[in-house]
Amino acid sequence: MKRLVYGLLLSSALTACGTSPTQDWTPMRKDTAVVWADDDSELALTVSTYEEKGGGMFSKPERRNFNHQLVVQQGTNNEARLAITEARELEAGTLYYMKSAGYFVVESIADDGMQQFSRILPNGHEILIIEGRPISCEEGQTGVTIPHSVIPSPNGQQLAHIYTPSCGELGVEFMQAADLSFLDGKFMEITQAVTATWHPQGYLIVSTLDGANAWRIAPHEEFQPTMAPNCLTPTTSSSAISSTGVKINIENDSLVEQDLGIDHAFGCQ
Repeated sequence: MKRLVYGLLLSSALTACGTSPTQDWTPMRKDTAVVWADDDSELALTVSTYEEKGGGMFSKPERRNFNHQLVVQQGTNNEARLAITEARELEAGTLYYMKSAGYFVVESIADDGMQQFSRILPNGHEILIIEGRPISCEEGQTGVTIPHSVIPSPNGQQLAHIYTPSCGELGVEFMQAADLSFLDGKFMEITQAVTATWHPQGYLIVSTLDGANAWRIAPHEEFQPTMAPNCLTPTTSSSAISSTGVKINIENDSLVEQDLGIDHAFGCQ
């Protein structure tokens, strides 16, 4: 009898351990990106909504049905927010607030990796800047690729589109921010991953991540070797760090200021 009871208990325990309880999708709402306006007068944020399920100490939760909204506010008081857009589809990516030039740049990322960059006006009107999917090197090819990025110039008058059109090739395209008209584009072979940052004097610096090599580029100029920048971020005058070196962070659904010092602000290049 004891053996029978023990067997039933063991069977029940194994069944319980092998059966996971059904989990429902939970609606979530979080601030996902925050930057200072280029004149430090306001903050711009993307507020994301999505559904989440699962996750634990050793696994990430599943997420689906992403949307995001662009809002602005003064200071860290979340109650005084002004909505710039309605809910926009897809997951939010990089964000810039070029208030002096009168627009935002917002990246949206699809589940399949497609990247969309839009210029959005303060009245909510928007226009697509570029859309592209990061490429991969095919089997047997040697080279590197980088995802798309669009970075406004410090004065907000130009946009730089940085990407890899093919394996081991870097492309930089410049356009006017006001009407998205094409200004110039150049290409260069690369063997290492690179990142880009604007220089305060109005040209773009492309640098390897280790700082071993760097090039400057501007409309109607060729790539020219240059000294690696002292810093790779912030990449332009709008970022999470103000012009006085105050960084804004999202911590536990609150905005928290951190004084890093002016040496960490744009211009450290």
